[in-house]
Amino acid sequence: MRIAATRAPAPVASPATSSVSRVCHLNAQHGRRVACRAAYLGIGGMGDELTDFITAGRKMRRWYGQEDRMPKDGDDFGDEEPDPVDEEDEFDGEYIVVTESDSPTGELIILQLILNREKVKVLCQNSEAVKSAYGPYVTPVVGSTKDGQSVSTALKGAKCVICVGEVGEVASVAARKSVSNVVLISSVGVGQQKGFDFGSMFGEGATLADPKREEQIENCGVPYTILRCGKLSDSPGGISDLKLASSNGTQGVLSREDLGWVVAALAGVPNNARAVIEVVSGGPGSRPDDVEKTLQSLLESNVDA
Repeated sequence: MRIAATRAPAPVASPATSSVSRVCHLNAQHGRRVACRAAYLGIGGMGDELTDFITAGRKMRRWYGQEDRMPKDGDDFGDEEPDPVDEEDEFDGEYIVVTESDSPTGELIILQLILNREKVKVLCQNSEAVKSAYGPYVTPVVGSTKDGQSVSTALKGAKCVICVGEVGEVASVAARKSVSNVVLISSVGVGQQKGFDFGSMFGEGATLADPKREEQIENCGVPYTILRCGKLSDSPGGISDLKLASSNGTQGVLSREDLGWVVAALAGVPNNARAVIEVVSGGPGSRPDDVEKTLQSLLESNVDA
């Protein structure tokens, strides 16, 4: 390949390439600048994946090797080709905000959003830990859901906020900023098996089972989806059929990885409703191919509810 000596406008490849190129100046040692520049110019067929691997955080690198799941060169990213974005720039309605980055469920939701090529912000306690975990694929905002100022900062330019932990100030700030969709992860009324569920008494299980969280979101005044999930397990995802339905007290279990996959799909579906959707495993099988269509249908059935 012959490259002209004259300076030309920087070409735009995929969103991942553009994101990576913005952090090239932070990764100049150990030959990283060379790899970044090569990928930015599109030199070498494996430029994007090589650069992504070098600059990605530890959680993203763990996903490499699963070629059917990681984005590749030549993927279709839509008709629009966004210009390179300066790190200080923000645009209305582009970000998906996850309020809990430290829980096992929050981590898998973030990873699925990244694989869906979404722009992700996370509300966190330690921004360096988030950068180390996810590389350039997320924007960390230090704070907690109890702090209205940090929630307001996180929700700047947000099209959707995914509430995994405590609601705190999320509902009121989302209403003030007219966020177009709030997704609450809940387990109220779903997943209770016969007998005592010890896991629902502590930690994440207790938070998801708290009905007060649903009340806060129901009164927020903006479109929302309460996604009630079956009892969460750490079993592999993608090996079960999934049952998606309006609220009817479905009981069952669900892989955290499958939950992350459903949440990432739901975050990309336009919503004008105030809906409750339940999801549990439907037994051995595979994930539905038309999950977005199913979710859209469930949301539309709640528009006038």
